[in-house]
Amino acid sequence: MYLNQRIYLLFIPILLLTTISCNRPKKDKKIIAELSEKIKELDLINQIHTSGTMADLSKATYDWSVHDNADVWHPKAEKIADRSKEIKYTISQLLEKKNIPDTAVTGLITTLLQYKKDILESDENLYEVFKDKFDFISLFLQRFTGDSTGRSSSQQYNDITYNQACLTLLHADVSIIEGKLIAYCNQMTGPRGCILTFDTYAPTIIQNSKVFLPGEELVIKAGISAYSRNAAPKISLDGRESQLGPEGYVRLNKKVPDKPGIYAIPASIRFMNQVTGKEEYYTTHIKYTVVAPCKE
Repeated sequence: MYLNQRIYLLFIPILLLTTISCNRPKKDKKIIAELSEKIKELDLINQIHTSGTMADLSKATYDWSVHDNADVWHPKAEKIADRSKEIKYTISQLLEKKNIPDTAVTGLITTLLQYKKDILESDENLYEVFKDKFDFISLFLQRFTGDSTGRSSSQQYNDITYNQACLTLLHADVSIIEGKLIAYCNQMTGPRGCILTFDTYAPTIIQNSKVFLPGEELVIKAGISAYSRNAAPKISLDGRESQLGPEGYVRLNKKVPDKPGIYAIPASIRFMNQVTGKEEYYTTHIKYTVVAPCKE
């Protein structure tokens, strides 16, 4: 999207230069018409990119690692997309008109200002990041009317090619701010690409030995596959729930009985499978044997 914006920005100085050159109307109209078509192409590319971002955000609502944030930001993005669609439709309707009345332009400006207000007031984070990103509204007013205060200029209104270029540029501006807003919503769901996840899960419980002499130490380690914390495991060894250590696994050190025999320690692991989004439970018994020392 950033490449598209850079290409798009290259055309803005050309548009401004051509509108200033009022002494060569035929040449200016041709350039403006060509420029308008290029902006339409870039606008379409940007809209396709935004649709992809929206789809990615929608998928995040099913991603166990970020769905809580996605459930908050996906509705915000949907509202932004809906409002942007309404405004772009209004602009498209005006593009089909040969003569654009003052009331239509005034109504469009009012709608744009309300669009800005609704978005910025919907979330304090959006306000902080985008409060200065809607200057295209005043620029459109100045380009279209020739006056930043909104006073109409019949010369501009009577120039169909120029009017269409201004509206096409506004349509692209709305698409760009929409893309930035939705990309921000997607970003706020969390760094999905940086979270460690696995395609499969395997509860792991190991012991340092299965045969001991009386009084020796039994060591047990338990975790999830690569000892990931992201699966939020709850591990119980020998009837006691244990906390994960800094290495990402639970460790139990236990002195084995003095009496020879076969023993077993109950172990269980409850964890969240990040692939299915469901909690799973694994239980087993760790068996070991205590043997009598050899007599000399």
